[in-house]
Order: sequence, then structure tokens, then C-alpha cells
Amino acid sequence: MSDYVRKHYAQELLREDVRRHFQDKMFMGMEFDPTMIRIGAMNLILHGIENPHLQDVDALVKLMAHLSMK
Repeated sequence: MSDYVRKHYAQELLREDVRRHFQDKMFMGMEFDPTMIRIGAMNLILHGIENPHLQDVDALVKLMAHLSMK
């Protein structure tokens, strides 16, 4: 995905606000296994994302809690 954005939106990435969004906010993930968080972070860094945001959380438990509240 980051390679696609770089290839097709190179001009937009020259703007500081767009570049900051791309590096700091565009990509995120949730995982409960610390090993998978490290692998995900390493993958994002290898694809040029300088500041990957990965959260240590069980997304399914969060979803179930949200659904049971309704």
C-alpha cells in the first residue's frame, strides 16, 4: 500500500502535512501477540513507514464488548 501511494501520489507527499499523515497516521494495526506486533512493525518499517502505530489489544474482545453494550 505504501509503495502504491508513493508511486501514484508523489507530488502530494511533498507537502509536509500530507507526508506527516502518511508517516504517522495512515497505517495502524491491532494485535494481541507481541511477536506479531514486532513482525508488523518491522514490515511497515521495511516499506518506509517511519512511525508505525501498532496497538497491543485483542480486537475481537473489543468488538464483542462493543456489541454486547448495544
